[in-house]
Amino acid sequence: MVISELSNMCSVSVRLLELKRSALDPALACIKTRVVFNKSLYNTLHNLTSWYTTHCRPVDIYRSELIITYY
Repeated sequence: MVISELSNMCSVSVRLLELKRSALDPALACIKTRVVFNKSLYNTLHNLTSWYTTHCRPVDIYRSELIITYY
């Protein structure tokens, strides 16, 4: 998988988050989504994390999951 494909997966996750968020109480601090990847993609995932945090949403890596936080 290349970074653009991973980015597309994350974009879909963010869109789903935005739909969930619109149905939730706006007083909630944040919600998170997890995008699970194969461990062999760890380096690519780190590159994506840097790019994604800079351009889109705060993200973090936990084990083999990319965690996107939506405020």
